[in-house]
Amino acid sequence: FTTIYKLIFMMMKKRFFLKTSLMALAMSSSVYAQKTDAAVNIRGMVKLEDVAETRKKVFAEYAAGVKKARNEENFLMPQLVEKGLKVKTAKYKIDDVNLMPYAVLQRGKKMPEGGWPLYIAMHGGGGNAKAAGPHAWRVNTGEWHGQMRFSADRYPDNAVYFVPRMVDDRHGRWWKTYNVTAFDAMIKHAILHWKVNPNKVYMLGISEGGYGTEVLSCLIPDKFAAVDGMACGSGTSIHVENLRNLPSRTDVGEHDTAFGRIKKAVSKHEKIEEYRKKDPEGYVNVLAVQKGRGHGIDYKVGPAWLPQFTRNPHPTKVVYTLFKTDELKTSGAYWLQARNDLDKKDIYLTGEMNKAGNSITISAKATKADAKYQAPDWQQALAEAGELVPAKGLKLRLWLHESQLDLSKPISLNINGVKSKVTPHLNEKAMKESVRKFGDPNYIYPSYIDVEVK
Repeated sequence: FTTIYKLIFMMMKKRFFLKTSLMALAMSSSVYAQKTDAAVNIRGMVKLEDVAETRKKVFAEYAAGVKKARNEENFLMPQLVEKGLKVKTAKYKIDDVNLMPYAVLQRGKKMPEGGWPLYIAMHGGGGNAKAAGPHAWRVNTGEWHGQMRFSADRYPDNAVYFVPRMVDDRHGRWWKTYNVTAFDAMIKHAILHWKVNPNKVYMLGISEGGYGTEVLSCLIPDKFAAVDGMACGSGTSIHVENLRNLPSRTDVGEHDTAFGRIKKAVSKHEKIEEYRKKDPEGYVNVLAVQKGRGHGIDYKVGPAWLPQFTRNPHPTKVVYTLFKTDELKTSGAYWLQARNDLDKKDIYLTGEMNKAGNSITISAKATKADAKYQAPDWQQALAEAGELVPAKGLKLRLWLHESQLDLSKPISLNINGVKSKVTPHLNEKAMKESVRKFGDPNYIYPSYIDVEVK
């Protein structure tokens, strides 16, 4: 019997050990599942119904991080315009070489609902290759002071005015890359520190500043609600197809014939009208020819037209040509962005979202031959693009916003006729990446799709 009892005891012991081992394995599997879920949360997967609140949190964290870095010292705070005001000026350091003198003025004491409108007001003048230094030419200094006066007493009330001076008189052009860098930094700063409404940012300019307005509006249309170039005329030397979602106006005197201004102002708006007739939901534009005027015009009427417009940060359709100006090759606008370049080719993009069909259609073409680089100087008409071919090898990022598509369902893609379906994954990482890129609470996207043109 002793032998039998030993066998029974050993069998019970083994059974207990096996049961204990299975329980331990089950417990460890449960813990692993919890850790996996936690890892997913750490990566920031977001439910569709939580996107709006997560967006607020992400922007608050971004703002706190920027303020912790004390970048509020990069620009002056706006000065309230009042009688006897002595305007303060400062210089913004763009890089190790270039400084932008500027003033910041505030018209009105009560901030409008939604935040202050912001106007970038660029002066006339131009370039003087023989200037003794970057800020030595008296003509540009005088024009800058004149633009300060207009911003203080002639342009729309209840707004903030950023009035920059030409960075380098020896160049004398507002479309230079360092200006784009400065304006981008200033707008991001103004949203955080000046309580500016990012959907109410405008650009205007006189003479050389008007030309700058025309060129920059085609480069960075998604920054602005509307633009007005005064006493200028770039003609067909700029990619006006990029103005599909940006209302644009030109004010010019009927006798302003120097550099062909009046003729070129007319030809520019004729070109925009060609696009508007084919696409009547876009291309809002006004050409205001002031009777009896030459180069000196009424500088009040054009800016007064601007405040009626509010930027739509999420247009259904985007038309954008990627082209080079100065040292900058543009990369896209709004939700349609390129992640690489095709060397010296100009790239012509049209993107359209359809909420009813939950679809995105992209046409991506490039010049077959290398595009001829044309500086905006002297407003020479753009050379014909020549034959366009599929932009093979172009990598695109399509930023997704819940106001444009149903992000809880698969999205149908049509890229140059190649069709596919993609299920979006909403996540905090995409939100953080987009706010770092754009610095704008309206451009915080919960997801994106990366595609390559075949």
